[in-house]
Amino acid sequence: MTFVFLLILIALQLLLLLYFGAQKKGMHFDEFFSYFNTNNSAGREAYDRSRVTSEQIFQDFYVKPGEQFNYPYVVKLQGYDVHPPVYYLFLHTLCSLMPGVYSIWQGVALNIFFALLTTIFWYLIAKELTENEAAAFLLTLILIVNPGVVSNVMFVRMYCLLTLWFSIVSYLHLRMEKEGIRPVYIVLNALLAYVGFLTHYFYLVFLFFIELPFAAGYLIGLKRRNGTKANEESEEKKAGEPKSGFRKEFGKLLIYYGALLAAGILAVVSFPQCLGHVHSGYRGKEVQSYLFNLSDFGYRMKFFGDLLNRYVFGGAGVLFAVFLAVMLVTAYVLMRKEKRQIPDRIFRFLKTIAIPSAGYYLLSVKASLVGDEAMMRYQLPVYGMILFGGYFLLFSSFEELHFTPRFLSSSKIPAGKGTTSEKWARVGPILAFLCLVSSSIAGISGEKVYYLYPEQAMMKETAAKYADLPCVYIYNSEDSKYLLWNDSEQLWLYDSVYFVCSENREPLTDETIRSADELIVYVSTLNEEDFGVYADLIERSNPSLRQYEKLYDAMYAEVYRFY
Repeated sequence: MTFVFLLILIALQLLLLLYFGAQKKGMHFDEFFSYFNTNNSAGREAYDRSRVTSEQIFQDFYVKPGEQFNYPYVVKLQGYDVHPPVYYLFLHTLCSLMPGVYSIWQGVALNIFFALLTTIFWYLIAKELTENEAAAFLLTLILIVNPGVVSNVMFVRMYCLLTLWFSIVSYLHLRMEKEGIRPVYIVLNALLAYVGFLTHYFYLVFLFFIELPFAAGYLIGLKRRNGTKANEESEEKKAGEPKSGFRKEFGKLLIYYGALLAAGILAVVSFPQCLGHVHSGYRGKEVQSYLFNLSDFGYRMKFFGDLLNRYVFGGAGVLFAVFLAVMLVTAYVLMRKEKRQIPDRIFRFLKTIAIPSAGYYLLSVKASLVGDEAMMRYQLPVYGMILFGGYFLLFSSFEELHFTPRFLSSSKIPAGKGTTSEKWARVGPILAFLCLVSSSIAGISGEKVYYLYPEQAMMKETAAKYADLPCVYIYNSEDSKYLLWNDSEQLWLYDSVYFVCSENREPLTDETIRSADELIVYVSTLNEEDFGVYADLIERSNPSLRQYEKLYDAMYAEVYRFY
């Protein structure tokens, strides 16, 4: 049944993601930088009083024929940025298969591939914890239809890949909790540490919070096993048999963490620019300043908590938390009454899912940029884990209360029989499941999927309508001009774009502008001056252009037609 359930899940998820991929009409400027930092070979740049052709703008977003699979150059480009190169290498590989082609679908398709792989591991995680394939199917189904999880796939950055690494490392640690440290897990975790760190530096945060409880639990387990076997070992010594395996198991732990350390060293050697990114780069300095500024922690928790509530729990996060708390307390009281221990799977879940997710979430909240909804990208990799955690605990509480239908129950906790609980076992959890999953479906249908930018379709249509006119882009300053490339898909529709720094108020001397009967002008919304200042600049440059109308608001600019 595992194969059948996975096939159904992947088919449903693929259809859902293809649908929302078709709804994605534009991108955040960081998504444009995904393409630019992957495929840029010309290094186009905007300077005050300079003209850039549409082809010069456009060519930096696709792999040019003859430049396919140029991985050393991709790595070199990331040295100038603030992120490591693994995600960009994946995107460059896909774009290299289609030289001369640019499409939003390239990035979306790559993320869909990562998401489908993640689903496989989340099903395996759910199956490992619930010990029931049907329950694992339902828990995974809840994840793949959630707006927050879908939003992660629609964001063409490295966070969907980071989500995949999180799911794999969580699954591996679940297996190690059961089977111990085996050579295959040492190798796989070291490999994950290497690629995870070179995908996003925040991987180290998740790794720390998953390794800390694992190491503590492993050492405590060794100590307990060693203590309970003390008498047996004494007898073994007398009989001349081998000593207890305590030293051997402790040695495995040292080898395991030695392998992780070696992977980290190799990552730094492979990409030494990471040290500059983390310690002296502008983003690294920002993160450090955010982490040590405790005054805004409450504001940050509210800001990102609201996003989590809206996109993951459909606005019912508080209600869900209260319901879950009541069910957990009730289950615990019944377990104490029946003198049952908290099941081992709860502790495994806490160590491999709950603690790493909570640690990552809190640290990322403190280190993230704050501004608009797009900033939830830093928490996207654990949105699914938080959702899974809530539903898994709810499932466990139902099971401990004997409310779980037999087809969803593990072999260790049978459903209630011959009592009122038997009716609940048939009806209660099903109703709860339908109510809970409806919040995800409502979010999907209620336009709760982010990063689609449907408004950019109108922007491109309007730009295409006036594409035969000369175009001027007045950007804010040299420090913030990178934001203008968020309008790239509009700008490359014009034959060329003349760039002007808002700090320079001298009349434009470009002959095309001075002789134009009509003119399209983008003015950065970051400019603090009244628009009249720039209208005056255009009129002084071309006295015949005395009237203007606003066409629309672009991403970081207002667009006007002068005539």
